[in-house]
Amino acid sequence: MSNKSCDAIRKQWHIIVDGEDIPPPLKNFKDMRFPEPILKKLKAKGIIQPTSIQLQDLPVILSGLDMIGIAFTGFEKTLVFVVPLIMVALQEEIMMPIAPGEEPFGLIVCPPGELARRHMKL
Repeated sequence: MSNKSCDAIRKQWHIIVDGEDIPPPLKNFKDMRFPEPILKKLKAKGIIQPTSIQLQDLPVILSGLDMIGIAFTGFEKTLVFVVPLIMVALQEEIMMPIAPGEEPFGLIVCPPGELARRHMKL
């Protein structure tokens, strides 16, 4: 994707980026090369197309880069860090089965109350 195309998508979705070698935004989950089981689960949950933060930040995280993402409540930020974490765990399990005591692979700190309960349904 050309820089001009990336800039047009970012402008359309009100995405502001800063840094070097920022991966292009991707408009669908299939282009992010998620495994079929993850794509099916997203579809089953009614998550068909990435939100603005997902279409830019998932490619960044999947590229192994650090980032700070800011979005309003309800923009599905949780998916941005949960799906890559699940993918790392799946990759580790494929390479060598996970034995008891070898976890965790990640730590998710979340607010208490309704917001935490809502995200647990994913």
